[in-house]
Amino acid sequence: MVSGRDSSLRSRLIEFMALFKFVTDTMVKKECTDPVLRDKVDHPYKDLTPDVVRGKTVSFNMASGKRVSSSTPMFRNSREMNTTSALAVVLLMKHLKDPFTLWLIGLFAGGAMPPEKLLTTKNRARGRPELAVSGVKRPRLDTTVEVFGVVCEVGRATEFYPFTNAFYESLAYSKYRKRHFSDDLILPRTMGDLAGADRGEPRRNTVLWDSRYISN
Repeated sequence: MVSGRDSSLRSRLIEFMALFKFVTDTMVKKECTDPVLRDKVDHPYKDLTPDVVRGKTVSFNMASGKRVSSSTPMFRNSREMNTTSALAVVLLMKHLKDPFTLWLIGLFAGGAMPPEKLLTTKNRARGRPELAVSGVKRPRLDTTVEVFGVVCEVGRATEFYPFTNAFYESLAYSKYRKRHFSDDLILPRTMGDLAGADRGEPRRNTVLWDSRYISN
């Protein structure tokens, strides 16, 4: 467990949803050229719920073994949040292997937290001021880097390239499509698309990567 975090499931979900909101708002602000509109970017939690989960019924087992179900999976602010409903959104998106959600879960598991202002006011209203912990080291959220000279290991050309949806198809990084690919309508889906099939030599292209998954 990451130091400084509340151990309850509800509190962890509140933190994750706040991080989800912060990252989404930040990405949209980066693409907004109008300073007035940029300052107004503030997505309501319900609007952050992915369309793919709306109207779905999600059933799953809790850690206790109890079987629960949610017919209205939805992100909501901390005052209105239903634990089962919010958890259903996360679990379904993870089941669907949504790249953005998986990337964000990785950041959260590594200790990433949203700004305290997204936690303090809402959670104090619920009598949970301890969630706004000071002195906790929060990792830099934007870990996106450009890399070049990609090498695909033998036998791994068909493996999934994980950042097409998370980066190239997001508002924040869509501008790199034309920079990195001659045909920006055809984006890489596998490692072979990036580096060629099992050639073992660097291909001099440039692509986006998550710096947390680069070894020295």
